[in-house]
Amino acid sequence: MAFRKWRYRQFIKQLWGDPKRFDYSDQAIAEIGHKDFETLELYTATRGGKEAVATYRKMESLKQKARSGTTACA
Repeated sequence: MAFRKWRYRQFIKQLWGDPKRFDYSDQAIAEIGHKDFETLELYTATRGGKEAVATYRKMESLKQKARSGTTACA
């Protein structure tokens, strides 16, 4: 048990001591771009994902109309 604790502490020291620790980037933690909706399987493989994208696009369209001052009468 003591060895595991020591090994864990060594790992943490090494991790926080790395000067390039903030340079890491991953698709999972990156900001979502508009092209991601067409390329990521998360949004294209299932009906739920496709519906989520449609809802997002609808909301973005409504926000854009609200910002520009045009109102849509439905």
